[in-house]
Amino acid sequence: AVYRLALARLGVPAQGCLAFEDSDHGMAAAVAAGMRVVVVPDLKAPTDAVRAHAWRLVDSMERVLPHVEGWFAPANPSHPRAWPGFPTATS
Repeated sequence: AVYRLALARLGVPAQGCLAFEDSDHGMAAAVAAGMRVVVVPDLKAPTDAVRAHAWRLVDSMERVLPHVEGWFAPANPSHPRAWPGFPTATS
């Protein structure tokens, strides 16, 4: 419900957003809202279900930094920095 509320208030489509989660329940909520989820496990190893639904799985937020520019590239798919795996406003 929190992710859906945030999407509604921001007025953005779920397909154009990424959620960063460290819990199974948080990941499930983001997936249920239609978002892609980058899972950063905290205290327990990710389950098979988490692995199956995670868009990306990283072992620390530090490993996210090199991908920020690509993951948050402009929505224009023809832009030189647009990342082909990230959903755009037209996909």
